[in-house]
Amino acid sequence: IEGQLETYARCRNTTERHKVLWHAWNHNKRWLIQLLEMVMPSFPSYSKHDVTHAETVLHNIEMLMGEDEIKKLSASDCFLILHVVYIHDIGMCITGAYRKKLLKNPEFLRFLENCRSDLRLKEYADILLAMCKDYEKWPQFQGNEEDRKKEMLQMKLKVYYAITYLIAEYRRVDHGKESQRLLERWIGSGRKLGSGFSTSGIPSRFFYTIGACAGVHTSYEFDDIMKLSKQDGGYTHDFMHPRFAAVLLQLGDALDLDNDRFHPLMKKFNGDIPETSKLHFGKHKAIRRLRISPSRITI
Repeated sequence: IEGQLETYARCRNTTERHKVLWHAWNHNKRWLIQLLEMVMPSFPSYSKHDVTHAETVLHNIEMLMGEDEIKKLSASDCFLILHVVYIHDIGMCITGAYRKKLLKNPEFLRFLENCRSDLRLKEYADILLAMCKDYEKWPQFQGNEEDRKKEMLQMKLKVYYAITYLIAEYRRVDHGKESQRLLERWIGSGRKLGSGFSTSGIPSRFFYTIGACAGVHTSYEFDDIMKLSKQDGGYTHDFMHPRFAAVLLQLGDALDLDNDRFHPLMKKFNGDIPETSKLHFGKHKAIRRLRISPSRITI
């Protein structure tokens, strides 16, 4: 798909607008790759959601479509799909400001209460809520002063893991919409996160569409996809298809389940990991066959 966009920019009948799309994509790709590197610190127990995830999603989409269909994509569709794939998980980059704001949000406290009924997350929620209000449930430390300090530090380490994992879980549920909101803030503010992201004179509706396609990938309602336009005008006097791009993203994303999608040292550096991550790790490890083609998917 990237090669198809480049072909439009370099062919004999290319236009200035085709070149704009190609150069804007290359600029934004470099910036998005750097941004995606920050997902790992925010989600340390998750499978890799850096550039390798975006590349895998794009590869899966290409395998689903096949070479003949890719050649039929318009330049605007290529530009749309490439951006949607690389942008859909930027909402997983959690900033320090977000953490501070979240821990003051009553909604997060309600989230912790709900986690107590989830056996996969109950341990971490109990730890944080004990520190917040359930002091009578906190274990009494025994031994001399030095032993008590050591035990308290061990409990603080558990709090560290609980904070890290539960903030990640809270953001995971709606990170598609957060990706959309982040992109829209870049467009609206004019700063675009330190001018790292470029719109290069391309109409802002393109980027709002990209955000909308990325935003629905964490929605459980297929009607949200159907709310997207089936067809819209492209930048190079062609057409683009937002609904099609959104569906491709969901399929390509769901099919990122091959072996070795976790960092090889993930367990070593994280120690104990949430039950949800253990299940996810086991799913990838269990794959023995994965074949994607335009006619059939075999897992």
